Amino acid sequence: MEKVTACLVASRAAGARWRPAAFSLGLAALLWGGLPIGTGGDAGTRAAHAQEAPIRFLCDFPSLNNGRPFPLEFVFEPTSRRAVLIGNNGVSDLVAFTGATAWSFVEPLATGAVQVTVIAANGDALHSRHSLMGGTRFSPAQAAGRCSIRRVAG
Repeated sequence: MEKVTACLVASRAAGARWRPAAFSLGLAALLWGGLPIGTGGDAGTRAAHAQEAPIRFLCDFPSLNNGRPFPLEFVFEPTSRRAVLIGNNGVSDLVAFTGATAWSFVEPLATGAVQVTVIAANGDALHSRHSLMGGTRFSPAQAAGRCSIRRVAG
């Protein structure tokens, strides 16, 4: 738990590249209003899950790396609704969406493009890269993969 919290704190201290205030209030409500998988929408259910342990997703997308391992690690804190990607480029803040059967993580890039990862409750995953090279040329990539999903012990 301390390592996860340290990553989230370090991520915030480094400064977010994206601010929800730049979008409409309606979009911000959509981005931050989801509930953790398996919870209902009533206030009592949200309160019951308010102290849930963070969820760690250890994923691999080998087809993005010519069949060699391509690991991505995501951490989602249900209490704060914060998510981060821990990868070879350090820690990045993410926008998290949760629903009845999947988690979706959106990584805004400095170019304005995004990378999206959707993880199903059974661990199946899809990672989509919408990268812009030189500001004008798209370099798209998409790969299916698998994730282990674990609660982080406190």
